[in-house]
Amino acid sequence: MLSANFVLNHTRVSLKKILWRHFSEKIISLQKKPARSTFSFSDEIHSFLRCDEKLISQVKNDVFPIFGFEVSIKHPIAWHHDPISKYTWQKNQPSHAFSFIDSPKADVKIVWELSRCQFFPCLALLYRKTQDEAIREKLLAIWMSWIEENPLNFGVHWVTPMEVAIRAINWIAAFEILSETDALGEPLARRISESLAEHATFIYWNLEFGKVTGNHYLANGTGLIWLGLFLGRATYVRKGKAILEESMRVQIYQDGVDYEKSLPYHKLVLELFQLGVALGMKNGLQFSAEFEKKLEQMKRFWDAAKKPNGKTPNVGDDDSGYVLVLSDSFLNPSRKQTGSRIFRDGGFAVLRHAEIHLFFDFGDIGMNGWGGHGHNDSLSFELFANGKNLIVDSGTYNYTLFQAERQRLRSIASHNTIQIDGKELVPFRNLWSIQADTTQPKLHEWSFDENRDCIEASVQNNGVRHRRRIVLDKKANRLYLTDVLSGDGRHEAMFRLHFAPDLMPTLQNQTLQLGEISLHCEGFSNMNIADSIYSKGYYQKEANKKLEASFVFETEWQGQIIFQFS
Repeated sequence: MLSANFVLNHTRVSLKKILWRHFSEKIISLQKKPARSTFSFSDEIHSFLRCDEKLISQVKNDVFPIFGFEVSIKHPIAWHHDPISKYTWQKNQPSHAFSFIDSPKADVKIVWELSRCQFFPCLALLYRKTQDEAIREKLLAIWMSWIEENPLNFGVHWVTPMEVAIRAINWIAAFEILSETDALGEPLARRISESLAEHATFIYWNLEFGKVTGNHYLANGTGLIWLGLFLGRATYVRKGKAILEESMRVQIYQDGVDYEKSLPYHKLVLELFQLGVALGMKNGLQFSAEFEKKLEQMKRFWDAAKKPNGKTPNVGDDDSGYVLVLSDSFLNPSRKQTGSRIFRDGGFAVLRHAEIHLFFDFGDIGMNGWGGHGHNDSLSFELFANGKNLIVDSGTYNYTLFQAERQRLRSIASHNTIQIDGKELVPFRNLWSIQADTTQPKLHEWSFDENRDCIEASVQNNGVRHRRRIVLDKKANRLYLTDVLSGDGRHEAMFRLHFAPDLMPTLQNQTLQLGEISLHCEGFSNMNIADSIYSKGYYQKEANKKLEASFVFETEWQGQIIFQFS
C-alpha cells in the first residue's frame, strides 16, 4: 500500500510537470537573473578532472569516444544526428512528444551521450594548459551552437532531467576552468549562465520521482546542487540536498550496496553522491551522519568488488554511464584489497585469495521487486584467477534498439547458474522491470578464514529450490561449486558457465580445461561447448564460449564442479 507521504509527493511532482508543459515560458520569465557571487568550485573535483594523453589526442583531432566509437566533435556538431545508426531526431518536435522505447530506427542514448558535453571540460583543460586560442574558439563555438540548436522544451535533449543535469555539471566544470583565465568574456558568460538557469528550472519542475526512484532522481538532485550553487539559488540547493539525503536513505542498503543491483550503476550512483557532496561541502552544505556513514560503506563495497586487475565484475546493466571524466581515485582513494567480504543486505559476497577473486550474487533481482537494472542472475558468479577473467557475466550491449538482444542478455540463460524447464527465473514486464520477484533468496551460512571461505545460499526457481554452495580451499588452491535442486515432479534443467572471450575451453569426458586451470564436473550429462555473446560495455560485443550441461531430475539432484588452479 502506498504511503500518504508518497501520494502527496507524487501528486505534487505530477502537478508541477503539468504546469511546466503549459506555462514553462511564464515560469522562466519569473526567474531571477543568475547571481554567482558566493560560488566556490571544489578543489577536490578540479584535481581529479582527467584528460590523459589519449583523450588529448582525440579531442585535438575532433573526436570523442562514445560507447567504443570515435564520434566527431568538429564544429558544427549535428546535435540530433546519430552517427552510428545514421538516424536524425527531429529537433523541432516538442520534447514531451518523443517515444524512445518504440523507436525502431535508433537508440537515443547515442545523441544523448554526445549532448552530455563531457568533452567540454577536456577542451577547457587543454586550453588552460596550452593557451591555444584555436582550442578556446572551438569550444565556445560548439557551446553556442548547442544553445542555438536546442531551444528549451524542443528536441530530444530536453526530455530527461537526468541528461539535463549531467550536461549542466559538465558545463559548470568547463565554465569554471575557463573563468580562471578570463577566457569567456562577459557576453558569453552571461549567455551560458542564462541557459544554465533554464537547465535548473527544467530539472526542478520535472523531477524523476515515482513509485520506485533510482539513479535518475539522484542525478536530478546532484544537478540541482551544482546549478543552485552556481546560480545563487538557495531553493535549488535545498531541494538537491534533500534528494541526495532521500536517495541515500531509500536506494542504498546499510552495507553500502545500491539497490539497483548493478555494479556499473553502483559506480555511477557513487559518483553522483560524491559530486554533490564535494561541491556542496565546499560551499557550506552539511550532510547527515547516516548519509556520510552509508557513503563510506558504498566506497568499501566498490573497493571489495574490484578484481586484482582493478576492474569490476560485469554484473547487472551497464550503459557505460558516467558524469565527468574523472580519475578513478575520485570515487575511492586507493586502498589495499585484503580478505573476503560479505554484504548481506545487498546480497553480494566476494571470495578473495591471492590472485583469485570470486564475486557471488545471492540476493534479490533489484529495486525491491521492481527489477530495474538488475538481471535474472541470482546465484550467478564471476571468477577471476591467475591474472585473467575466467567465468564472466554476459553484460548488456544495448537497451532499446535491439530489444530481443537486450532481453536475452539480462535473462537467466546468459548467466552462470541453472535454468529450470526453459523458463525465466522471473518474467520480465518490460525492458527495465520484472513482473514480480518470486526468488525468495536466503543466505544459509557463510564463514571466511585463513584456510577456507564458504558460502551457501538458495533461491526459488520455478517450483524448484536451487541451493548453491561455494567453497574456496586456500591451502589446496581449489574451488568447489556444489548445486542442489529439489522440487516436486519431473524437471528439465540447464547448467551454464560463460567463459571470457580470450579463452578456448576444451572438454574431454567430465573434465573441462581452461589453459592451466581444470574443471572437473560431477553429476552432469549432455555436456557441450557452445557459442555465446559477451558485452563488456554499451554497444560493445564479441564472441565467447559457454559450457552447457542439460539434465533431467525428479525430486532432487546434486552436481559439483571442482576448479583446480595452478
